[in-house]
Amino acid sequence: MNTKYYLEAKNNLNYIEDKITNDEYLNKLLYANIITILEKYLYNIFITLLNSDIKLLKNLTISSKFKNQKIPLKTALNDVEKYIFEMVKGLNYHNLSDIEPLFSEVLDIKIDYDEKVIHTINTRHNIIHRNGFNKNGESIKISTLQFQQTIKLFLNLILDIDNQITKKYNIQDLF
Repeated sequence: MNTKYYLEAKNNLNYIEDKITNDEYLNKLLYANIITILEKYLYNIFITLLNSDIKLLKNLTISSKFKNQKIPLKTALNDVEKYIFEMVKGLNYHNLSDIEPLFSEVLDIKIDYDEKVIHTINTRHNIIHRNGFNKNGESIKISTLQFQQTIKLFLNLILDIDNQITKKYNIQDLF
């Protein structure tokens, strides 16, 4: 059984694959959306699990990313949990060098990504922030085959995470 977040990501990736066209510009935008789908999946899973178990929230406070976080006393007196969630919601979930340790330390879930995933994230960065060009001013080219392989890569990455989640946590109650 998979989470509703996996099913949503799978549906969105399938939708993107069906929309691949001969329009290079549109394909770049669709390609960048692959990363957005991963981000949304990671965000939804992380927030849902943190909301479900105070122990996970405590794990977050001792994680390498947040253990030295300083907060004003006024915030601590008011609603520290709300403050923590606002920080977590503000993370960039495509930055796997920050997110993978959080998943590992807080949820005991491994995000097993490789150089192809990093390359895709960097390509997305160039599409979004350099209008489809790399640092050298060269237009990014994405073949249909590369596009399809990237969708499969990210679907498998999300599925691997989701399988770990469903084995470790009682998803019946959460999702």
